[in-house]
Amino acid sequence: MKLKTFPSLLLAGVMAISVLAGCATTSVQPEPTPDEDDTQVSGYSQMLYNQLGYSARKKVTAQDDTNLNNALAVAMGFAAGNTIAGAYDDFMDGDTHVVNWDWTLLTLAPDSLQNGARALIDEMSAENNVTMTTAQTFGVLDPTLANYDDDNRNISMLFVADGLKNKNAVMSEIAGMINREIELLEDDYDLTNNAGILNDSMNTDYEYTMSVAADTITLTADHGKSMTFVAVNIARI
Repeated sequence: MKLKTFPSLLLAGVMAISVLAGCATTSVQPEPTPDEDDTQVSGYSQMLYNQLGYSARKKVTAQDDTNLNNALAVAMGFAAGNTIAGAYDDFMDGDTHVVNWDWTLLTLAPDSLQNGARALIDEMSAENNVTMTTAQTFGVLDPTLANYDDDNRNISMLFVADGLKNKNAVMSEIAGMINREIELLEDDYDLTNNAGILNDSMNTDYEYTMSVAADTITLTADHGKSMTFVAVNIARI
């Protein structure tokens, strides 16, 4: 009896050790503590930022903005079904368009889209308007003697695209329209004295933030025609 019992007890002991070892290898590890220095934003602001060239990315910081999301919702309220269906048929040629003077070489954007762009500008208290070209819009951010010390001077632009187009593709096309303008943003402004000589002691340095919001309207009763709206706000701080 003792000879039979001892192997049984030994086998049971080995199995118990194996089970404990197995439990140790499958224990749940605690979640890592987030890095407080990691300031990367998520969503459309980061998506457009990633599409910019290296020099442009050095000029702006991507920053999410709830106010811009709300302003885009107001702007989209001007786009009724007829506007979306009509623009889809007449202008959604596969490209992404900016709702300002650059809309096309032949005509301006539909009135309701222009009204939406104006609403976006008003909601964000931006300094540009829809009668400006893209280059003129960015020129509003250039420091002058009259505005060099303005706080949070900003521009807001509305872009539209075929609602079925991939969002990364839309952001890539928007980046193609504004990349060069971002590269040309001024880093600083030097005042001059009465003799017209630069006064380095009055040097003013600037940083820029870029916020992006996007949403899509689909006309389910009109063959699925859709339009994606993208709001871009760039602020000089």
